Amino acid sequence: MSDDEISRLRRAEYQQEIIDPDGDLFLHVGPASRQEYSTDEIEFHVTRFQVCSATLRRASPFFKSMLFGPWVHSKPSDPDATWVVDLPEDDDGAMEVILNILHGRFNKVPRCDSTREDVPEGFTPYPFDTDLLYDIVVAVDKYDLFHVVQPFLAKWVAYVSSQQVMDPVAQRLLLETAWILGDEAVFASEIKELALNSFLKGDESELVISAKHRKNWDGFRYYSIDNVEVKDEDLSIEDLVRRARTGMLQHVLDWHHQHVSSRLKGPRTCSDKCDALILGTLMQRETKAMSSSTAKSLWTKADDIPSHYTVRTFLKFLGRQIYYKFPRLDEEKHEKCGPEKYWNDQKSVMLEDLDVFKKLIFTKDMIEDMKEQRKKWFGSNPPELV
Repeated sequence: MSDDEISRLRRAEYQQEIIDPDGDLFLHVGPASRQEYSTDEIEFHVTRFQVCSATLRRASPFFKSMLFGPWVHSKPSDPDATWVVDLPEDDDGAMEVILNILHGRFNKVPRCDSTREDVPEGFTPYPFDTDLLYDIVVAVDKYDLFHVVQPFLAKWVAYVSSQQVMDPVAQRLLLETAWILGDEAVFASEIKELALNSFLKGDESELVISAKHRKNWDGFRYYSIDNVEVKDEDLSIEDLVRRARTGMLQHVLDWHHQHVSSRLKGPRTCSDKCDALILGTLMQRETKAMSSSTAKSLWTKADDIPSHYTVRTFLKFLGRQIYYKFPRLDEEKHEKCGPEKYWNDQKSVMLEDLDVFKKLIFTKDMIEDMKEQRKKWFGSNPPELV
């Protein structure tokens, strides 16, 4: 099928959306074709937006150049001709949101601070998800419309990141969107969830996600996030998860080493006898745990930890084999003497403290890049996304 035939078909079948009833420009937005591989038919999904060309020109240097420059999309010289511009690579849902904002139709803009039942009278309920946010970000970047979405963007990001993303494609898009916007918190939390539940398999140390989370992994593990190129380092999602898993395991081992070493230097408890009892119990439990485990020693590096452990299962292993309730010398309480509280605090840090995790995954160059992205999207005073 020729390009002319595709163009005629695109213009013959479309859904009409009147953004400005007095608008002089018609935008045909949507993919040129979506082929159904089970048949020979090609389906065309195009939305025709009636808009004001002057509004687009004022909002974006890109539109100003495209519509009012010496280009093919400029206004036809024939006064009776309909001014139509094809945007086949753009998403119609994302462009509808952007065009509504540009034309002051704020009652049509997604309100992510309300449920569908709570939408005020006169406002249109609008399904908002990761796919739509990503498509909006792509279009805004393409048409240089950063200032247009600034009043809405932080709420959109907060809403989408608060939803439980189970679809692997949606999770990948959320990661990429967070990177593009410079949102360290969302980006880190998604990588952290994968890293907590990953282990290595086979002689080639294939990275695998535990069964509960595996459906979120297959299909995008080798995906390289656009723009994640720091000092010529092209990082895939798998690279980041591997780095995070190793960093978290090493963090746990370092804490264990420091805790035992500090007790050896003493005093740490109420008495020398109590110190000796706790330290001896720690050594005894560690020896017994290592003899019944494929882990040969806890005094090692993260790369030497048995590959079948996820960070979660390794934390459980230490809690059940070593840092459970300690004996005491007499009937007096020794909660402050034993390591249980210190261990529970450390476990909470690994599972819940995102600031600690960021230090394990982000390099200085990555942090600087994300700061620049935030300035680009949110202006000179970006919100505290991190």
